Amino acid sequence: MIKVRGLRKLKLSHRISLLFFFCGILPLAALLGLFFYYLENDLKNESLHDLDSQAKSIRGMIFERLQMTENEIRAFPSRRPEPDRDKSASLPSPAGPIELKCLENLFRVGPNGAVPLLGKGGTSCEVSFDDLRSVESEKPVILKRARPGGYPHLWMAVRTSPAEWRIGRIHPGYLWKEGSNFNLPYNTELCVLDEENVPLVSSRSESKPVIAALAQLKGNGSEFSWGDGKQDYLASVNSLFLGGGFLADSWKIILSRPTPP
Repeated sequence: MIKVRGLRKLKLSHRISLLFFFCGILPLAALLGLFFYYLENDLKNESLHDLDSQAKSIRGMIFERLQMTENEIRAFPSRRPEPDRDKSASLPSPAGPIELKCLENLFRVGPNGAVPLLGKGGTSCEVSFDDLRSVESEKPVILKRARPGGYPHLWMAVRTSPAEWRIGRIHPGYLWKEGSNFNLPYNTELCVLDEENVPLVSSRSESKPVIAALAQLKGNGSEFSWGDGKQDYLASVNSLFLGGGFLADSWKIILSRPTPP
């Protein structure tokens, strides 16, 4: 029998208090600690699962918008309608001006340079025929052109003949849905990176903390955490494979959400 020195000197009420603490409060505290640990872990896993599902959905929508952009380029007539020349045509000329939905500008590009077809005046084509001379694939080509103080311009080039391309600058408002908050759920942040981890768009003004944390991700992992000094975030990254329909490298779709308190 183990004897605790000084225990007999304690009053009965103190003994009862000690018994209540060690046999009641201490096990209860340990049980509550385990409960909150597993609850926090479950909330974290649920949040990551939601982010992964949303990232896959956004990935699909972006790919679909790129396909619609290709369709808009291909659907544009080979030349602008000319009333005098089209009078005897079997099909009537378009009644109104052609409007671009997916593109900001569209050019016809050949060995002799670029001819603007539609879009904003004063905008030059940032992709030359020489940039595409070595392309042998018939797939549309997606190109990136850096610009100071902003995200890169994205261009899509569609071959129309061995010596001619139609090249359009993709409208970021259409591709990313910036005006609709990127179609993001509440309290969710989006960052899209190219193959070189250059931000193509982000719902946050600063992407460096996300990129730095992503660089620490090992293997084929898709979940990581990062912080900006004020708030910690959980993040899920999904790869958008573009090679199935376009001549382009993959993009990374990253969704982040504040860590549950």
